[in-house]
Amino acid sequence: MKLSDLARIVLLSYNVYPKSIELIQGDKKKTVWRVVTSDRCYGLKKLKHSLEKMHFSIQAHKYIEHNNGPVPRIIRTRKGSLYSIDNEQVFVLYDWIDGKNPSFSSSSDLQKATETLARFHKASIGFVPAIPCRVSSKWGKWMDQYHTMMKHCHKWKHSRHYSSLSHADQRHIKEIMENGERAKKLLSRSNYENWIRKKKKWICHLDFSEKNVMITKNGCVILDLDSITYDLPMRDLQMIIHKEMVKKETWDSILYHKMIAWYTRKNPLTKDQLNLLYIVCFFPHTFYEMVINPFMKHKQVSSFQLARAIRIELAKKKALAAMIR
Repeated sequence: MKLSDLARIVLLSYNVYPKSIELIQGDKKKTVWRVVTSDRCYGLKKLKHSLEKMHFSIQAHKYIEHNNGPVPRIIRTRKGSLYSIDNEQVFVLYDWIDGKNPSFSSSSDLQKATETLARFHKASIGFVPAIPCRVSSKWGKWMDQYHTMMKHCHKWKHSRHYSSLSHADQRHIKEIMENGERAKKLLSRSNYENWIRKKKKWICHLDFSEKNVMITKNGCVILDLDSITYDLPMRDLQMIIHKEMVKKETWDSILYHKMIAWYTRKNPLTKDQLNLLYIVCFFPHTFYEMVINPFMKHKQVSSFQLARAIRIELAKKKALAAMIR
């Protein structure tokens, strides 16, 4: 069956009468069509996972939309469902979003995106699935995650990859790993446990990037919520901060404080919550993602990647050491 024919069959479930259907993306991950009617445009998306796995994200998306969060509107089927099923494949219809993807190298675009992420998090507070489903959650798992990541670091330290390094690099890596252990201790003494005991949870996107943000004439919109999960908002914020520091190949303290200011303008954080953000940023995520994670997947790491990770982590320690407690 042609993909255009598949889209037409699925659209029979909706009060939508297409004049044209254009395939925008069609690969193993997902399929997206642009559907044009006499008066508007829609985006029809075939999700990459089964309903069992995607039901949580679909319901969370609708909750965030209902709270005026920056996400596309989901169009219900004729029967009032948030999705359509065809041959066990899950389809969701959205309002089509016209605009452009931001360039995070532009301070203006990065500011808009960071503020939009804050609005997204704020709109997600308190989400509970109305229909029972498989829940995606990293809520309360930071200590276990950091413990596992440090175990991987120590395993790498006893490998031939580490033993072949210069004494200077080994000395720097020892310092970086000590920072990881310190971050674990700081996390255990923080207000993390108190926060996760609260009944109202937050949703994190987990794939916040230039390709999943659209700048429109009415503001920014966040796309592709397939990977969302319960977690504290610091996870998304930390991830985008570290991605931008990797691009700069060092730790930019001015940019770091700007991003926090942009974020808290739309989603204020308490002093304890900010301290938690400092702790999660202090953990050597860049070193782990550039060196340890590839090692665990049996992939090679270049000397350039290693040098960049060391440079970022050492500069970061100097910038953040006085801020955490």
